Amino acid sequence: MSHEFSFTHTVQGVSADAFTRMLATEGFHLGLARQLNGEALEVLALEVSKTRAAFKRRHPLNAKLPGPLQKVVKDSLTLTRTDTWDIERLVCNCNFELNAPIRMSLKLTVEPGFQEFRMRHDWVVSVNIPLVGKVLAGVLEQDIRGQAQGELAAFDQHCRAQLGQ
Repeated sequence: MSHEFSFTHTVQGVSADAFTRMLATEGFHLGLARQLNGEALEVLALEVSKTRAAFKRRHPLNAKLPGPLQKVVKDSLTLTRTDTWDIERLVCNCNFELNAPIRMSLKLTVEPGFQEFRMRHDWVVSVNIPLVGKVLAGVLEQDIRGQAQGELAAFDQHCRAQLGQ
């Protein structure tokens, strides 16, 4: 069963036009991924043009899992993330694959403003463990929301650094 939730984040001091130009560079994607994931990041594919960006990467997760998930995940937890940006429409579809019975997806939609832009995050989390999947998906929502605060602060910093601010 799927669990859905949404939140928004406003990036101030960066226009949507400037962000669009950033999205069309490999350096933006690689720099942000390395800032968030460190040296353990493994780049599987990166293709960037003026209208589209596709980035697939993998890295280990140091997550503390709830009891039922720890029993299912015997090895270390690894995340493979694929982002596909439609740069002209400012929409990104992200898929997250883990070596666990968890599937997550995220749709990012950018709404331009004056010297800022707003990002809407629409998440779908599915945990395929009978009886406890829905509860665990709710736990994952809280974890995603908690981690998002730090990651979005790093995202803001990275965007402003690209502009030399």
